[in-house]
Amino acid sequence: MHDSNKSDHGKRLHGSRYAQERKKLLGFANALRAFGFVVTKYLFSAARGSDQGRCRAQAIIDVPRVVVIGNQSAGKSSVVEAISGITVPRDAGTCTRCPMECRMASSMSPSWQCQVSIRWEFDESGCVQDKVIEVPFGDIITDKDEVELALRRAQFAVLNPDIEVSHILSLTTTQIRQGIAGHESLSFSRNVVCVDLQGPEMADLSFIDLPGLIQVADDPQLVRLVESLVVEHIKGNSLILVTIPMPDDLENQKALTLAREADPEGRRTIGVLTKADAVPKGSRARDLWLEVIEGRNAKKSLLHGYFATRQPDDDERERGTTPAEARRAEARFFETSLPWSKSSHKNRFGITKLVETISPLLERVIKQSLPKINGEANDQLRHCDHELSILPVVVEKDAMPFMFELITRFVNDVAKCTDGSDDKRILVQESREVYRAFKSDIRRTAPPFVPQVRKGELSEDDQDAPDMMLSINAEDCLYLDGMRTHIQKSLSRQLPGNVPFDAKHALIVDFQNSWTDSANKCLTNVVALTKRALLACVDAHFSQWTLLRNHVRACVEELVELTVKESSHFLWASLQCELTAYTQNTHYLQTCKDRWLSRYRDMRLGNSPQQVDQDVQNELFAVLAKAGRPGLGVHDLARLNEPDKFDTEMEVMAEVRGYFQVAYKRVIDVVPMLIDLTFLYKYAQIARLLRGFRCSNAPLG
Repeated sequence: MHDSNKSDHGKRLHGSRYAQERKKLLGFANALRAFGFVVTKYLFSAARGSDQGRCRAQAIIDVPRVVVIGNQSAGKSSVVEAISGITVPRDAGTCTRCPMECRMASSMSPSWQCQVSIRWEFDESGCVQDKVIEVPFGDIITDKDEVELALRRAQFAVLNPDIEVSHILSLTTTQIRQGIAGHESLSFSRNVVCVDLQGPEMADLSFIDLPGLIQVADDPQLVRLVESLVVEHIKGNSLILVTIPMPDDLENQKALTLAREADPEGRRTIGVLTKADAVPKGSRARDLWLEVIEGRNAKKSLLHGYFATRQPDDDERERGTTPAEARRAEARFFETSLPWSKSSHKNRFGITKLVETISPLLERVIKQSLPKINGEANDQLRHCDHELSILPVVVEKDAMPFMFELITRFVNDVAKCTDGSDDKRILVQESREVYRAFKSDIRRTAPPFVPQVRKGELSEDDQDAPDMMLSINAEDCLYLDGMRTHIQKSLSRQLPGNVPFDAKHALIVDFQNSWTDSANKCLTNVVALTKRALLACVDAHFSQWTLLRNHVRACVEELVELTVKESSHFLWASLQCELTAYTQNTHYLQTCKDRWLSRYRDMRLGNSPQQVDQDVQNELFAVLAKAGRPGLGVHDLARLNEPDKFDTEMEVMAEVRGYFQVAYKRVIDVVPMLIDLTFLYKYAQIARLLRGFRCSNAPLG
């Protein structure tokens, strides 16, 4: 009579408005996940034993659910079996190698049934598929004894996506354990095995069971792989069920640590304590665990608390204990065993109490999330509307004239970019910045001559001398005694006082050593700016026609590559010319040489023309003008000094420094002009190149 009343009460509950509303909410969440609107989509490499290729998770729609996590051998499988009423695969080590989503639904029908499916979200390389599909795996199961083998086969199919499903459905448990000869399975997969359960005694609940966290493994990558899988699933607003074996120390549970990191305030975490019967009777450990269960240990408390469970041991499972018998044995254990039997928190003991708590809790979380889910769905809808709005318009005219019209507008835009006309000045302006940087690079290679005999470090006066060493360290400077040594090493059969040209040429080549690198750097930077501008033009004019856009982009990139090679050749030739000391600008060379020689002599004497009184200078220049020497300047006064024993060395310094000025002025103009001529201005060729396209090879769709 008691069982009959209980059954009648269950039927009334199943048909109530409350139960129907819960069923709709859970069905809604399940449907979202089935269509790919999961908590996160992962870009992850499922390569065998490898976590290479993992990318940042991309949030789509945060659909609440219950996530069951735990360390290896934490009793997680027993909890899953107790909640679902089915038998899951058990093996030594890590048995669960992919997520399993269990979706339970109460039914007015007296019959129980199960449908196993696979939700394919990732391809074989671990990348997210464009379309998520969920397909049934095998027929509907009506015998609970067949579920375990079906789950083994489904997981084997997930780990071996290249094997025919029809073949996997014929494998036995032994064959699955042994694997297929010559074929290596994936270590883990993020694709999901889905289990839909319906029956009169089912609670309306949906949860996902993840592989157990590995404490020790020969391959550290496997440890990181499983941990990352758990971390990604417990993000967001899902409820976290953490299974913790009571014989172990609570603080040494990696699963609980990860849950606390994802849910610092413990608002989404529920502790499920397993193996209560494994804690010795009368031990202090039972009292400590009771404090945790009753919430008297503030440091270890959770908002939703802990539940203690006791599942069938190996002997009971071997005898074929039914789920109903297991629940009765569990209730009897907590009612008769101390200190549990004296606890005032009876609602914290047993799987039944756990399910009664998490089912309405999940319903409440889903209800609270509906506004956010609705907002995220609207965002996705707006994104789709935008994508639809930028689809190409229907082309009503002939394709060839229409495409040439597109190309013409594109070519005109490119011309404006390279010419800097109208509102397309950014490329020219950015290129000029690159040219200015190139000028500074060349300027810094000025010969670091110091018209002093080296006596350890430079004096403050030498270091502050204008335009002498720029940013070059004192160790790199060439002093008068060093210059004398350099000249002597170059002497052959010259008469006294004659400096070999080789000595000067070696100094000229030395300051030009980095010019080629500077010119190539300048070209590389201009190429990057130009390529970015050109591809932006391509996207602006052809983005609505994907194939055509890709075709034009490929042509532009090919053209850039060709023009870079040609421009590099011209730059190399121009810089090779600089290695030959030559100029017809003799007046400027002589002027620079005289100015530097005067400056070097002044520095050698320790004074400067500015130290001479201005009135005295004016009187002196007036007298020299009357004597037939008009037009002399301050630097010419240095000629009145006594001859210096290092005069020859200073002559060489001045001539080389003067030639640097000539070559520097030349190269800072020639290189930018060559880049403009041989690279930037070449893009008029795009018109000819694009006009050669065959429309049949570049469809607009």
